[in-house]
Amino acid sequence: MNAMQIDFARPGWRRSLRQAPRWTWIALLAGLVLLGAAALRWSSSHAAEQALLADLARIDSQLARTRNKDSEHVAQVRAALPSVQAANGVITQLNTPWFEALDALEHANGASIALLELSPDRAHARIRGTAEARNVNAMTAYIEAVKAAPMFGTAWLKRHEWVQAEDGTVSLRFDFEIDWPGAAR
Repeated sequence: MNAMQIDFARPGWRRSLRQAPRWTWIALLAGLVLLGAAALRWSSSHAAEQALLADLARIDSQLARTRNKDSEHVAQVRAALPSVQAANGVITQLNTPWFEALDALEHANGASIALLELSPDRAHARIRGTAEARNVNAMTAYIEAVKAAPMFGTAWLKRHEWVQAEDGTVSLRFDFEIDWPGAAR
């Protein structure tokens, strides 16, 4: 005869646990191990994400401070630019070889030429001038002598006209320009 199991206890969770097969316990244990590994992995990735977000916030604040400093620096430079340009203009004016240029113009000047006006054009590295000559030959000789001066480049006439003074003398007034490569720009 076969033994019969008689169990009059009400079915409950404790009874179900005792009667669960061994593979159920192994699967449950494996599930808990996997759950713990996933939780550990999430925790470490979450900590790394938080660290990256903190670094990003720190870099953003540094960038904002740098932009503010740069914009302040640019504003200061822009405010100082006119005075710097004026100082550079003065330095350029002082570094221009005026004595050599005037000496070369005087050596080209004959006794028959009177220089009336000289004005530099630093933007184009030129000298503009006005002079009077006794005749056309003296005027052309002066322009040729200025061209031959090693300090200057090309020289040319802009205009000329005959002018009569109050005492009745007639002279040839002419405007000229000279390329001046030696002028500081």
